[in-house]
Amino acid sequence: MMPRVILDDDGRLAAHHVDRIVQKWIGVEPPNTLAVFTHNALTDFLQRHCGLPKSHPGVQAMDGVTKVTRFTDAFDAATAIQQAKIIERLMLVAPLDVPAPHADRTEALRAELESYVATLRTGATHQSLEGLTLPAFAANALDDAARLADGGKVPNAVDRLHSALHAVLGQLAAECAPEASTDSITSLFGTVRSKHPAFVVMQGEKPMSRVFRGMGGIIDGANDIRNNNSPAHPTTELLDEPEAKLVYGVLRQLIEYVVRRVKEHSTTWQTVAGPEGPQGWVMYEQQDSKSI
Repeated sequence: MMPRVILDDDGRLAAHHVDRIVQKWIGVEPPNTLAVFTHNALTDFLQRHCGLPKSHPGVQAMDGVTKVTRFTDAFDAATAIQQAKIIERLMLVAPLDVPAPHADRTEALRAELESYVATLRTGATHQSLEGLTLPAFAANALDDAARLADGGKVPNAVDRLHSALHAVLGQLAAECAPEASTDSITSLFGTVRSKHPAFVVMQGEKPMSRVFRGMGGIIDGANDIRNNNSPAHPTTELLDEPEAKLVYGVLRQLIEYVVRRVKEHSTTWQTVAGPEGPQGWVMYEQQDSKSI
C-alpha cells in the first residue's frame, strides 16, 4: 500500500517524505553526505536543472554545511511546484536503473515519488483537516471515508464525506437556528450561511455571495449523487472513478472551509466554547492512509 502523501499548510511536501527522498532515492554515505552529488554538482543540479536562483537557500556551497543539509534546505524553501520539479529532475539525473550502493531505489519507490509530484502539482490530497476541531461523528466519518478511498471504494467514501459535512452543518445550525437543525443538507447550508455569526459577516461581499450560491448548488448536487450514485442506497449506477474523486475532493474542501471559517471568526467558538471548540466537538487527527 502506497503511503498517503502529506502536504503542509503551504502545500509543500511533509518532512518525512523529504527524508525518504534523501535516504532512499539519493542515498547518504558516511559521514552524512549525499552519495550522488559533489558540492559543485549539487549547485549545478539546483540551478541549471531545477531553475532555482543563486540566492535560494542551499544552492551555494558554504563552509561547514553538508550536502544533505544543502539539499534539504533548498527543498524546504522551494514552492510546491519547485519541489515537484526537483523530484522530477532528480529521477532523471539519478535514475532507477543506475547502481546506487547507498540508496534503495525500487519501482515502488519511484511510483511513490511520482505520486509526490502529482500531489504537489494539484494539492489534491492536502491533509488540511488535520488539527481542526470537528463534531465527533464528522471526525469518525472522515476516517471512514479515508479508509474506503484507500481501498478503492471512492463512491462509498463520498457517502461518508456527505455524512461528515451534514454533521458539521447540523451542529452549526443548532447553534444559530435550532429549529432548522434537522433540515436537509442543502437547507442547512443556507441556514448556516445566512444566520451563523461566522458567515453573516460575509454577506456584504458580493463576489463571495456568488461563490456561496455556487457552493449551495454543489452541495445540492452532491446530495443527489450520494442518494442516487453511491452505495448509500441500492443502485447500479455508481459514479465513475474520476467523478467520484472530484466529488470526494470538493466535499473535503467544503468541510475544511466551513470549519476554518467558524474557528477563525465565530465569537461563540472563541469566547464561550473556548479554544477547543463547542462541547461534543473533537480535535481531528487523520488516520494514516494513502492518497486516492
